[in-house]
Amino acid sequence: MNDVKEFLIVFILFFAAFMIVFAALAIARYTFTKQGKETDALDAAQDYAMKILSQVGLLLFTDAEKTFGGGTGALKLSAVMDKLIAKLPPRVVELIDREWLTEQVELALKRAKDKWQSNPALLNEEGADNGG
Repeated sequence: MNDVKEFLIVFILFFAAFMIVFAALAIARYTFTKQGKETDALDAAQDYAMKILSQVGLLLFTDAEKTFGGGTGALKLSAVMDKLIAKLPPRVVELIDREWLTEQVELALKRAKDKWQSNPALLNEEGADNGG
C-alpha cells in the first residue's frame, strides 16, 4: 500500500510541475509567436516541458496500459491526451498547438515503451507493489 501512496505522490508532484511549466511554455510561445520572436529561453522552456511530459507520460501510459491492455494503442493515446488536457487550465488549452502536444505525447509513449522493456515490473501491478 505504501508503494501506491508513493506512486500517487510522485505522480501529483510531476503533474503539478508539468502544469506549471506547460502553462509558462504555452504563454511564452503565444507571446513570442505574436511578437514574431523565437528565443533560446523559449527553446529551453520547451525542452524542460518535454522532459516533464516524458515523466508524466510514463505514469499515464503505464496506467493506461494496465487499464486497457495490449492492442489498444489509439484508445490509450486518446485517454492520455484527454487526461492531460483535462488537467490544464482552460486558457493554456486554448494556446496549445494540438499537433505539437500529440507529437510530444507520442514521444513520451516511445520512452515509456523503452522503460517497460528495460523494467517489465512497471507493468506488473503485483511486481510494482512488492517493490520489484
